[in-house]
Parts: sequence; C-alpha cells; structure tokens
Amino acid sequence: MRRSRSGIVVSSVIAVAFLSGCTTESDQPATVAAPVSAPASAAPSPSAAGLDAATKKACKGLLAAVKDTTAKVADAEKIGPPAGHFAVGAAYAAGSAQLAAESIGSTDERVSAAADGVSAAMMDLDKAQQKDPEGKPSKAKLKAAVADLKKVCSAG
Repeated sequence: MRRSRSGIVVSSVIAVAFLSGCTTESDQPATVAAPVSAPASAAPSPSAAGLDAATKKACKGLLAAVKDTTAKVADAEKIGPPAGHFAVGAAYAAGSAQLAAESIGSTDERVSAAADGVSAAMMDLDKAQQKDPEGKPSKAKLKAAVADLKKVCSAG
C-alpha cells in the first residue's frame, strides 16, 4: 500500500514537472511594449476593441485546459481515498501548470489575470485535497474564477 502511494506521488510530481517545463523561451512569442509616453486615454480599451487574435487563441487554449482538467479531476475522484486524493491533487496541479503555459500568448491583462485566478484556485484545491484526503473541498472559488475567465474571453 505504501509503495503504491509513493508511486502515485512520484508520478504526479513527474507529470507536473513535465507539464510546467514544456515551453522554452524560443517558443514564447515576443511581445512589444506600448510606448510609455502614450496617454492611456488615447489607446482603445480592450473591451471596446475586442480581443486580438493572440488573446483569442490563448482564451481557446485556456478554456480547453479548464475542460481537460475538469475531466481529469472527475476521473481521479472516481478512484476514491486514500490514493485518489493524490491523483485529484496532481490533476489540479497539472491543470494549473497547463493554464500558465496557455496564458503566455495573451496580450490582454484581464485574460491573464482571470487565468491566474483559475490557476490559484486549482492550486488551493490541490492543497486542500492533500491536507484532508477524506474531505471534499469547496469548488466555489474555482467555479467563480472559471466564470470570470469565460466572461473575459467572451468579450472579443
């Protein structure tokens, strides 16, 4: 029993490390900073102009990552305690890493902030799951963060 539990933990850590290290600096698109001297009122607001193509692509990837993570968590929850809580926690941690990777292309600060909110909520659920394997942590914060991400991404 102890051996299978440590095997799950080790494989979860490897999966998270793999997912978080998938991008290199050459894969990341170069971003152009706006000139500092330009007044903020001169630039159109993101909601008025809509989302640019890179941000729309990032939103598509972010929403797909949320859907994928939700499916993986549902499968892991079926395992049940005691080993299942490791799998659930690993699914949330991997989902958080996937969100970080997908949000790189976004040029809209609101989308990046919403993705960070979802990622933080997933990591909180991972911590709660590890703290109390028998418990059922509330997903309200995650649901609210996902709703916010969907709202921001639908602005374009």
